[in-house]
Amino acid sequence: MEKYFLDRLKLLEVEQFGENNNIISTNILSHLVPVVTDLLNRIPSNMPEYTNHDIKHSYEILNIISKILPQNVNLNIVEIQILIYVVLLHDIGMVINNAEKEELLKSDEFIKLTREFDSSVSDEEILTELIRRTHVQRSCNYVDVFKNHFAEYKIEFEFKGIDLSDYIKNIILSHEKPVKFLEDEKKFPQKLLIVDKYVNVQYLAILLRLGDILDFDIFRTPPYLFHHIGIKNIISQGEWLKHQSITGRNFSTSFIEYHAKPKSIQIHRKVEEFIEWIEIERKDSMELLNKNNSNEYYLELKEPVKHEIIEDGYIYTKLEINLDYEKVLNILMGTELYDKPDIFLRELIQNSYDACKYYKEIFDKKDDEFTSYNPKVFIKYDSDNKTLEVIDNGIGIDVETFENYVIKIGKSFYTSKYFTKEGMSFTPISNFGIGIISCFMISDTIEIESFKEGYNPIHFIMNVKDKYIEQLPTTKKQNGTSIKLKLHDDFFDKIESSSINEIIENNMTRFSIPIVLKDIKKDKTYSFDKSNIDVPDDYKLINDIEIIDINENEDLNGYIILHGYGQHYLKNTRLSQQNFVIGGINIIPNFSKNIKYEIDISSKYKLKLKVSRNQIHEDDELKKLKEVISTEVINYLIEKNYDYNKLLSFLNDGRGKILNFQNELDFIFNIKMFQVLKKIIVLTNQYNYQYSSFIDIINSFSDDKTYKIAIIKNVFIQDNNQKLILGYLTENNYDFVIIENFQNIHYFYQFIKPFSKYNKVSSPDNIKGFTYNSILVDKKVDLKIENFNDNYTWTSADDEIDSNIFVIVSNNHYNLNFVSFNKNNFLCELLDKNDKKIYVKAFKNSITNNFAKVAFNSHKVVLNNFEWDDKENHFFGVLQNGFPYSTKFQNCFNNSFLDSLNQVLKINVLEKLVEDKIIKKNEIEQYLIRKINFPKWYFIDEI
Repeated sequence: MEKYFLDRLKLLEVEQFGENNNIISTNILSHLVPVVTDLLNRIPSNMPEYTNHDIKHSYEILNIISKILPQNVNLNIVEIQILIYVVLLHDIGMVINNAEKEELLKSDEFIKLTREFDSSVSDEEILTELIRRTHVQRSCNYVDVFKNHFAEYKIEFEFKGIDLSDYIKNIILSHEKPVKFLEDEKKFPQKLLIVDKYVNVQYLAILLRLGDILDFDIFRTPPYLFHHIGIKNIISQGEWLKHQSITGRNFSTSFIEYHAKPKSIQIHRKVEEFIEWIEIERKDSMELLNKNNSNEYYLELKEPVKHEIIEDGYIYTKLEINLDYEKVLNILMGTELYDKPDIFLRELIQNSYDACKYYKEIFDKKDDEFTSYNPKVFIKYDSDNKTLEVIDNGIGIDVETFENYVIKIGKSFYTSKYFTKEGMSFTPISNFGIGIISCFMISDTIEIESFKEGYNPIHFIMNVKDKYIEQLPTTKKQNGTSIKLKLHDDFFDKIESSSINEIIENNMTRFSIPIVLKDIKKDKTYSFDKSNIDVPDDYKLINDIEIIDINENEDLNGYIILHGYGQHYLKNTRLSQQNFVIGGINIIPNFSKNIKYEIDISSKYKLKLKVSRNQIHEDDELKKLKEVISTEVINYLIEKNYDYNKLLSFLNDGRGKILNFQNELDFIFNIKMFQVLKKIIVLTNQYNYQYSSFIDIINSFSDDKTYKIAIIKNVFIQDNNQKLILGYLTENNYDFVIIENFQNIHYFYQFIKPFSKYNKVSSPDNIKGFTYNSILVDKKVDLKIENFNDNYTWTSADDEIDSNIFVIVSNNHYNLNFVSFNKNNFLCELLDKNDKKIYVKAFKNSITNNFAKVAFNSHKVVLNNFEWDDKENHFFGVLQNGFPYSTKFQNCFNNSFLDSLNQVLKINVLEKLVEDKIIKKNEIEQYLIRKINFPKWYFIDEI
C-alpha cells in the first residue's frame, strides 16, 4: 500500500491510542485491502476492455495526493482514515455479480440507455457503459453491505464508535459530480467534529477527485495487456491509446505536468482534451478552496497544467469542421437528397404507417377481447390558411424519443438498440432518421403534438431558421401524433395546380392502412383504402398480352404483363416497397423483353434504399427479389408450355448479359430455339435439320472428342451454292451446322462460349460470297450458372478471323457494324494500339464508308478508287438483320482500288505515325495492304 499516508496514519495512531495499538491501519491492511483487491480484480469479467481500475490505481491515487498535498497541511487521523477508505472504495461499484448483471440487463436504465446506441452495438458494450455510469451509487451500496455484514467482512467504518460511512459515501458520490456539488455544506462540511477531531469533508472530496483524474499514464493501460485483450470497442480503444501515449508525468505541490507522444492526430486530440479536463478540475478546485480562504486546508496548484505533446508522423492542427445549422439544412433539402418537394408527404405517411404498425403489435399483445384497434391516417388540407396536417393513431412520441431521435438528424429510432430489443415482428419503412426534415422543403415550421401511453404528451414547434425548439402546453390524451405544416407560397401554388390526391396516388401503390384526406375549403373527403394491386379490368380485353397475377405470393402483391410491341397504352411500370413507390430500379429478367408490372414487395424482400428513397443499393437483397420475379415469369411460361415461336415475342435477342440465376439457365437452355443440321447429306435439296435446345446439343457431346460447329445464314442452304457449301462443310469435318437467325444466334454464341476454343469468321476461297462462323468445342462444362455468368456479356462473333485477312464483311452485323477488322492482322494491331489518334479513327471510318457503297446499293457496285470519308456512320434503319451482306462483295474490287487504298493509308496514316515516332519510315512498306489480306473473290480478276 502507498507508504506516505499509511506511515502517517500509524504515527497518529500511536499518538491517539498508544504504542502497538494500530487498530485502524491494521483493519485496513487485514480486511479492507484484501476485500477491495479481490473485488477490483473481477472488474474485467464484465468490462474486459475498460482501462485498469485495480488496487494499483487506488494506491497511485494516494501517491499522487501525497505529492500535491502542501507540507503545511496536516490531515488528522480521522481525515486520513476517511481518505484511504474513499480512495480504496470509490470504484468498487464497477464490480457486479451474475445476478446483478441479469438485473441490470432487464432494468429500465438499460432499456433507456439502448436509445442512445445503434442496433449494431452489442448488449455487452451497452452494459459496460451502464456499469460505468452507475458505478458510483453501487460503490456507496458496497459500503452499506460491508458495514451491515461486519461479521463477514470485518471492515470497520467507525472512529471511536462514531460511524463515518455516510461521509465516506458522500465523498465517493462526489467524484462523478461537478466541483460545484461540493458546496453542499450538509454533505461536505468543512468543520465536522468527530469525537475531538475537526474533519474537512469537502477538502477530502477535492483530494479524491484530483488524485483520480491525475492518474493518467501508460501504466493504467500497459501495451502487453492492450494487445492480449484485443480491444474492439472504438471508445475503449481510444481510452487505452490515450493513456499509452503518455511518456512521462510529474506532480508537486505547485505544478502538474504531462508529456505525451501519440501515434496519431486523433489520439493527440484525445490527450489534449483529457488534459483540458484536468485543467478544469484543477481550476474549479482552486477557486472553491480560495473561496473558503482557509489557512489549514489549501492547495498550491496555482499554475495551469503543463503539457508537451510530441507529434509522431503527423502535423497537429486545431482546425475543425464547423457546420452552419441553417445552411446545412438547406443543403440537405437540396435536390441531391430529395428529387421532388412533394416527397415530404410520403415521408410523413411512412412515419404514420410505422407508428400504427408499432402500436398495433403492442395492442395485440394486450389480448384485450373487449376493445379493438383500427389504425388510420388522417390528412387535413386547409388552403385558406395554407396548412397541411397529418394525424395518426399510432404509438405516439414521448419526450425522450423526441430528444434522442426526432430532432437528431441521421439518427433513426428504428435502428436503435432499444427498438431492436423490443423484438417487434413488423419491419419499419423508415431507416434514415432524416424524414421529418423533408418537411422543411415546403414549410418553415414543423409543429408536432403527440401522446404515447404511459408518458406525458408533447407539443413542440421546430423552425428552419432557428436551431432552438419551442415547447407549448398540451392536454392531448389520445395516442398518436399530429404533424402540422404551414406551406410555403411556391409549394402551395404547386398543390393547388395539381392535388394532394395525386401526390398520394403517385407515391403509393396500395394502402394497407386506410388514409382519409379532408379538403377543408372544398368540404370534400377522399378515401384511399385499396389494399391490393389488382389487374385493371380493361387489360383483360387486350389481345396478345399475358397477365401474371402474383397476389398468391404472400410476399408480393400486384401483376406482371408480358406483351408484344405496340402496347403503349399499358400503364407505366411501378415498384413499391411496403406500399411506397421506389424508382431507379429494373427488376425484370434480363432474358425477357416487353414487360410491364406493378408490384408491391413486403418486408421480406426489403431493399436498401438510398437517402432519396427513389434509388436503391445493388446488394444481395435486390438479387433475391430479381430471382423471385424471374421465377414468377418462368413458372408462368412453363405452365403455358408455349413453343419457341410464341416465346419469341417475350424473349430478347440474346445480346448483353442474359442470365443471372440457375432457374433462368435451366429454362432458356431447354427452349428448342436452334435449327440444327446434325447430319449433312451432300445431295441437291436434301438436308435434314430440326429444332433443338442447347441442352439437346450439349448432351450429344462426348467428353473425349472435339466438335466443329458451323454457323451459317439460312440463305446458304437455299440458293444454288447449297450443294457446294454443304460439301465443303462435310469435307472439313463439321459435326453440326446451326442455321442462323437474328432471334436466336446471340443466345448460341454466348451459350457455347464456355465450351469452345475459338469462334472465328471463315471465308473459303472457292465459294464466292460465303462467309460463316466456325466454332471448335474442346471441353465440357457443368451447366451451372456460375460457369456461365461471367461470360454473359456483349459477345462478339467476329473477334477472330481466318489467316491474314485485314477486313471482311461478315454476317454478324447485329451491333450496327457490318465491317469486321481482324485484330490479329499486323496492320490492325498497329491501328488498335493507336486507336485514339484522330487519323486512325478516320481511316477506319473511311473503310466502312467505302464498303457501305457496295453493301447498301441496290445495284452491283465495283470500287475503283478508295475515297477518304471520315464521317462516323452507324447505318440505323439500313442494316437488315437477316441479310447475308457478304454475298454483295463478289468481284467488287479492282486493282486500282487496292492501289488507291494503300496510297491513302500511306499518306494519311502511316506517314503520320512516322511523324509521331510510333513507327519508322523504313517500316511503312510492311504495313501496306495486299490482295491476300481480303477474300480472293472480292477482286474482279480472281476465281
